[in-house]
Amino acid sequence: MNNKRVKRIAIVLVWLIVIGLVITSFSFSIFAESGNGGKTVTQQLEDMESILKYIEKNYKDDVDINLLIDGAYQGIFEQLDAYSKYYSSEEDAAAFSIYSGGEFSGTGAQIKAAEGGAEIVGFTAGSPAEKAGLAVGDIITAVDGVSCKNVETSEISAMLRGEEGTTVKITVNRGGTSKVYNVVRSKIQMNSVSFRMIDDTTGYLGISNFYASTPDEITEAWNKMKETNPNIKNLIVDIRDNPGGLVSSAITSANLFLDPGMEIMSYYNKDGVVTTYVADGEKVVDVPVRLLVNSGSASAAEIFAGALKDNYAAVLVGSRTFGKGVAQTVTKTDTGAYMKLSVYYFVTPDKNKINEVGIAPHYTVYNGDNTAAIKRYNAMGNVAAMDEGKKYKIGEKGLNVYAAQQRLSILGYNVPLNGLLEEKTALALMDLQKKNKLYVYGALDFTTMNCLEKEYTRNIFGIADDVQLETALALIK
Repeated sequence: MNNKRVKRIAIVLVWLIVIGLVITSFSFSIFAESGNGGKTVTQQLEDMESILKYIEKNYKDDVDINLLIDGAYQGIFEQLDAYSKYYSSEEDAAAFSIYSGGEFSGTGAQIKAAEGGAEIVGFTAGSPAEKAGLAVGDIITAVDGVSCKNVETSEISAMLRGEEGTTVKITVNRGGTSKVYNVVRSKIQMNSVSFRMIDDTTGYLGISNFYASTPDEITEAWNKMKETNPNIKNLIVDIRDNPGGLVSSAITSANLFLDPGMEIMSYYNKDGVVTTYVADGEKVVDVPVRLLVNSGSASAAEIFAGALKDNYAAVLVGSRTFGKGVAQTVTKTDTGAYMKLSVYYFVTPDKNKINEVGIAPHYTVYNGDNTAAIKRYNAMGNVAAMDEGKKYKIGEKGLNVYAAQQRLSILGYNVPLNGLLEEKTALALMDLQKKNKLYVYGALDFTTMNCLEKEYTRNIFGIADDVQLETALALIK
């Protein structure tokens, strides 16, 4: 080896060492400064500012520093719990609260994720969408000319909402044919209570959500049943698949079933019990109650169920409730952003914890016909929703994959619960697709998700007969 070549190699090695030192020394500096070892919050915020400035200056592409800051805020809230969120704008925050009040301006079309956009699955009563000619089963492919392909369902819902009196152009696919409808938005009042008489002496009252109007709806429904059926002696109240809503509405609704002075619920936090709510004498329902609950009964619905159970105001029939025992508030910041923050736990009158526990019914009954699947369902605990509005190919990872793996496992397939669409999960999906005459390729598309959801629901909850309701009626007799 000649001396010139040795010299060139030595120079290259020196530069590699120098570059390595620059990279590692900066990395060490960043990690050393970002650790909180004894630093005040102010000092750590200064460290964060220096990191953001470095990124803005040195990143390979132009960077919107405001997006980075929003991302940092969102990360803070994600570290707290699943329910605390940061919203960078009023529009984003509105998505949280718009339905809890039960009133908004929009089209009244109820949608779910579908291939190519969103499928219309129903309408609110008197909705402008239905009046304009839209139908259940239509696939919304565009809103005001903006494609809905690969757009999350929540975003499509936001596109459909708008100021009362404005017009929105909705493009749908109906049986392979594209159709366009102009829908004038109007105020949408989502009713939460349905009622009927099962027989001459037993009434049925379903509560689908706890909106601001729910207590008045309950009172009106009860008065109508009593007026037309003076011999009513029993009431079935159904809060199955009720996701919650306004805590204040659940408290006021429970008040309609309780004697004065009975506790309804208590808030508590790290300092102990903060507030206890007590029935104030507005009771209207004066007959024995059987309350239907299941794993879809959550949050405010669990406040309602816990109040009636602990005060012996109802006999609970069904399956254990979801277990969301935390309450959030939405606060506007000085910057115009919004924070949804979990501020309290809530407990039942007997001070029983709800969060991650749920409420057990007096009589556990499932509307399913697969005993083995039901046992696996019980062992699984909470089952995630497949509502991410996103499909997955083999090798991809995500929340919908994890939710699908849970359902596949409950149905008896040997799959991991890691959120990765790997070989075992793909083979299970292919078997499901083959059995249901779908395109067999192991991916998790919307058609496969819908099929899996139906299969899972049928096995755990969905036989033709409502065994939970039948059990409640048998307890009355």
